[in-house]
Amino acid sequence: MNESPWQVFIDEMHGTYGRRDPECFWCGEMVYMSLQGFFFGGIWTTDSELEGPSKAAWGPSTECSRSPDGEHDVLRLGT
Repeated sequence: MNESPWQVFIDEMHGTYGRRDPECFWCGEMVYMSLQGFFFGGIWTTDSELEGPSKAAWGPSTECSRSPDGEHDVLRLGT
């Protein structure tokens, strides 16, 4: 059975982070992954409208004021 890119994305988020909207460990806000492509990585954003495959999120919602590098970060399961 072929899964949609969205379902593959959700399954990967649940398997890696335990949920699709983990907390940034710097600021504590819920963040969402915005992917440029499954093999090109992505960026964390607080804007749920920018979540998912083929979304390119850059701007204020991707910035974390408490992080040393200015970006949101989350912990993977088992770390």
